[in-house]
Amino acid sequence: MAIHEILFPTDFSEAAHYAGRYAAALARKLGASLHILHVPLIPLPPTSIELTGLALAELYEAGRLKAEARLQGLCQEEEFRGLSVRTTVRAGLVEDEILNAAEGSDLIIMGTHGRIGLARTLLGSVTEKVARTAPCPVLAVKHPEVNVELPWGRVLAGRRKAKEGLELQKVLVPLDGSTLAEGILPQVKELARPLGAQIVLVWVVVPPPSPGGGPADHERRAVDEAGAYLQAKRRELQAEGFKVEEVVREGDAAEKIIEYAEESDAGLIAMATHGRSGLGRWLLGSVAEKVLRGSDVPVLLYRAWTPSK
Repeated sequence: MAIHEILFPTDFSEAAHYAGRYAAALARKLGASLHILHVPLIPLPPTSIELTGLALAELYEAGRLKAEARLQGLCQEEEFRGLSVRTTVRAGLVEDEILNAAEGSDLIIMGTHGRIGLARTLLGSVTEKVARTAPCPVLAVKHPEVNVELPWGRVLAGRRKAKEGLELQKVLVPLDGSTLAEGILPQVKELARPLGAQIVLVWVVVPPPSPGGGPADHERRAVDEAGAYLQAKRRELQAEGFKVEEVVREGDAAEKIIEYAEESDAGLIAMATHGRSGLGRWLLGSVAEKVLRGSDVPVLLYRAWTPSK
């Protein structure tokens, strides 16, 4: 599906502003419109003070007017000039209102460090909840000055400098051989084709968990099978006119994905929010969460299946 509208939720934080610049640059490149959303948090007085419905309505109205003024100011900034932009202020829970607004959008771009903080945002709040149930892909953009604590103990102390414009010449796509993981590929194509970006397919072969490791021939066979699978996918994508390369690595999946993204100067990591163990395992306790937490490049997440009811 082509990307015609991008939803950008903002809390007016510095990190959200950085993500907004990214959203504006991408919208310009894709010829897409931009929908900027704000869900105000209404400051309430001490709990000992009871508020009538009218008083609450007045508080919300004051917050709404202030937010609309800030959104109009945002639209006047240079990055947004010339774009087709509409703005919305909604009342409610932040993640719920983002999901409601996303019904008419093809992509959501969110900052991963805002009013409620990085750890809270990534590990159980807005970005994660939206990515888990959004009807379209979610692109999480991390502010370059955020300190990142990797799951295996390494710390990246805001080492990346803010970049001007959009640098997206290489998209890293982790695959695991499953049809579900391939669900991210249509979304990647929609970005790579108009941007002229190279697609890099990567499969990380995870060693056996036993202390002594597994037989060497078993590991070699797994590497060979991964390589053959990626080569076939590379040929398919090249036949469609894409620039593609494939890479096989061995080790911890998230660690190797993040390391290779750094080494190759990838502009984006694109992942389906599932895996062989299902959505909950992939997003909440495994590879995608670790990549979100540890990567300093934008991460595109797509829920490529619908849970049965």
